[in-house]
Amino acid sequence: MFGFESKIIFSPVLRRIRRYLLGSEIMKLPLVADLEDVTKETCNQFTKYHSENCVKEIVRDRRFGNRTVNNVFTGTALCDYLIRCGLATDRSSAVEYGCHLLLGRVITHINSEQNFHDALYFYKFMETYEELPV
Repeated sequence: MFGFESKIIFSPVLRRIRRYLLGSEIMKLPLVADLEDVTKETCNQFTKYHSENCVKEIVRDRRFGNRTVNNVFTGTALCDYLIRCGLATDRSSAVEYGCHLLLGRVITHINSEQNFHDALYFYKFMETYEELPV
């Protein structure tokens, strides 16, 4: 009935409809003014002391299916880095740290749809970051 081309066109649309109807996780960030102080402090510390080395170590072009996504990293790679450099003691604290970075707009999911997970979801560093007032 439908050819291969229609599958390519309709697949992303159907996926979004399914997410909306089934209530999958759509990331809605709080206002910067509403962020907790610990989130602001975590983001400021990370961007000031660790972001440059982190970008050098984990950010790269990655393949997803038949396309290449530029300048991204996985949640697992960030968790590994946070544990390796001593910012987190275990994987659960690394996920919590990553959630702070996402809420503070240091990192974002490539489609802005997911919270931070220790999984093969792709994230990227935001182009600009302004220090958050504590």
